[in-house]
Amino acid sequence: MINLIFSIIYLIVLICIAIIDKKQHKISKRILLVGFIVEAIQIIYLYVNNRFHLLEYLVYLIIFIILLIIDTIIIRKKGESLYVLQVLMLCIYMAIFTDKYIFAMTVIYMLLTIGLYILIGRISTIRKRRVIKKQNSKELAELPIGFYLCIADIIVLIYSIIA
Repeated sequence: MINLIFSIIYLIVLICIAIIDKKQHKISKRILLVGFIVEAIQIIYLYVNNRFHLLEYLVYLIIFIILLIIDTIIIRKKGESLYVLQVLMLCIYMAIFTDKYIFAMTVIYMLLTIGLYILIGRISTIRKRRVIKKQNSKELAELPIGFYLCIADIIVLIYSIIA
């Protein structure tokens, strides 16, 4: 029952991150931090019940804290956060909750989805007989990677539960 509650919270966090990333092209650190706090509670709960090895999850949490510190330093210097660091923090969050294999499948599905998106975009510009390279590169820079990552993780997680 407790694992179901943590899973529902995880899915809610992913859905919120996906919605915000789709609309604003940024991953909310506040929502991600809430997710990490819930993950820390789950790790403590599982450690008390002796169900897993603590070292792997501590490494993930330390990497997340290091990324958070680097992001804070960059925000103070440049005034805005780097999207790459936000995506990396999201990846660490997903790797903590799911398993390494499920996360690897998530990344593969996300890359396939983005590849199909780019391919469809190229085919549609070829059909119109006008190729605008600047517009294509701008679209790629504004691609909501966090959105695709969250959706792919939800699909892979549901598939792994069903299968």
